[in-house]
Amino acid sequence: MNAYWAAFTAFLVLLLIAFLVYETRQNRKHMLRVRKLYASPIMDDLQYALRFAKKHAVELAQVDKTGVYLRFLSPGYGEYRYRMNDHGYANLTPAQQSAMRTVLEEQLPHFTEKAYYRLSRKTVVLLNGKTEYVYSYTMTNPYKEKLTRAPHYAPQMQPYTP
Repeated sequence: MNAYWAAFTAFLVLLLIAFLVYETRQNRKHMLRVRKLYASPIMDDLQYALRFAKKHAVELAQVDKTGVYLRFLSPGYGEYRYRMNDHGYANLTPAQQSAMRTVLEEQLPHFTEKAYYRLSRKTVVLLNGKTEYVYSYTMTNPYKEKLTRAPHYAPQMQPYTP
């Protein structure tokens, strides 16, 4: 009976080690994709929109296979859509979408604050059976009310404090 438990424990330890190795490799691949995205001309094209988004409240940010979409809280600022095909790039793969989401979180750190934004992932099943994903950062209602209630906050976003 002790040999059985020893073999079972060894199996679980090996399974845990295999899982940790797999996760480490996946994290390395993801960080490599993020570094490639930072080095690509796509980031040069997105810099203006990211600088603008740092100064103004973003109501909705979406990353899908076609590119990035930003909608600003103030109606005067409208929206910004960066379509990959319009700039001569291929559509984003799911791994590249995840890397783009990480870039947005790094460039706009208030997206990671749960009191300010909610992250959701929609799964869209196409007619041919393929699956697409859409990542969305949506501003929470209390934060939106806080920004729209005070008139001096309307054009400027409240400063981010960790």
